[in-house]
Amino acid sequence: MIYLDYQATTPLDDRVADVVDRASRELWGNPSSPHMLGLKSQQAIEKARRSISKVLNCKPSELFFTSGATESNNWAIATAAGPVSNHVITSVIEHKSVLDACLAFQERGGEATFLPVDAQ
Repeated sequence: MIYLDYQATTPLDDRVADVVDRASRELWGNPSSPHMLGLKSQQAIEKARRSISKVLNCKPSELFFTSGATESNNWAIATAAGPVSNHVITSVIEHKSVLDACLAFQERGGEATFLPVDAQ
């Protein structure tokens, strides 16, 4: 089989699947809660944040976890566009979640430019 939609999803590495499986069974507490299960979850998340930040060469506080691409796109445009600039620029062939976030930014009073594309 040839799979050509890796933008939507990719196969999960067995090592990652093992960690996710373990976390789903053992670390399911709300990491924002002060009880023991929540604290264990929070500690695991912070450990992952430190580990990943080393690979990405950034501060742990600069690393955010989201549930997926749509949430990430919405969050990035909503939080960065307003404080940094009142103007966002994207192409008309961008992912729907980006286009929708840019339209929402525009509806809140920001300026959005949607650049056309051609064969080049």
